[in-house]
Amino acid sequence: MVLQYKNLDEVTRKHMLAENLLGNQYKSPRIVEGRMHDWLRLFEQALREHTDDWLANEANRQGLMKQTETKKTPSGGTTEAKVPHNAAQQLAEGEINRYYLRCLAARAIAEGKASLRIYRGKAVSQPRPDSEQKIGTLVNAKALLEELRKGDFVDNALGLPSGPNSGLTADMG
Repeated sequence: MVLQYKNLDEVTRKHMLAENLLGNQYKSPRIVEGRMHDWLRLFEQALREHTDDWLANEANRQGLMKQTETKKTPSGGTTEAKVPHNAAQQLAEGEINRYYLRCLAARAIAEGKASLRIYRGKAVSQPRPDSEQKIGTLVNAKALLEELRKGDFVDNALGLPSGPNSGLTADMG
């Protein structure tokens, strides 16, 4: 399911493309070796005119996601594990949302607004209590932009513990 972005318009998309030019795209270890350039091309297309669902579907259709990955075992060894079936969706949602928030923070600053308001952009079956508490709160646009430009994950930038995508995003209120 696509995250619902309240401020996703042509102005926001232009900011997203500008943020994309700055770099720091997440290099997922779940992308097939040698296919990162294909992922980045699709990612830019999604920023221009599509959704996170489109990006995930294209990544799957074009075979960009690994089928297995090496994981550490509790004893310190390694094992091969199957990549989760929703890996492309999680990656697409996380990255589109991160760039949406980066550009929205940059847009807010350019328009003289100091903060963004957090909301749930996607229904989740078991929302984490920490994410529920964030809904409706304000986050400093400048601090969020700085954190998202250097970090890889939205939840970390919003002060949430690591975990699967929370479905949280923000708007300019």
